[in-house]
Amino acid sequence: LFFFWKMGLPVLTSYSHSYHNAMINTDLDFVCRDNEDWNKNLLSFSNNMNLRKENALKGKQFCDENYTDINILEDWINLFKSIDINITK
Repeated sequence: LFFFWKMGLPVLTSYSHSYHNAMINTDLDFVCRDNEDWNKNLLSFSNNMNLRKENALKGKQFCDENYTDINILEDWINLFKSIDINITK
């Protein structure tokens, strides 16, 4: 999901808890729980270029604000610290 958003692409996904949370954080609702959701969302995307663009822009903005190289590095450092691994020289 984030990989595609970082590239500025619109995304539909199957349901997972993490994908659902990411969509909530971007004010998007494109997690498909069943065939009806897939049909509805694919049809909406295919008929509405502005919807695809909005999805892509919101996703990219979310990633740009929350998943920078520095943020990811800090998360890894905090993880290692939480399990008492010293990664500094």
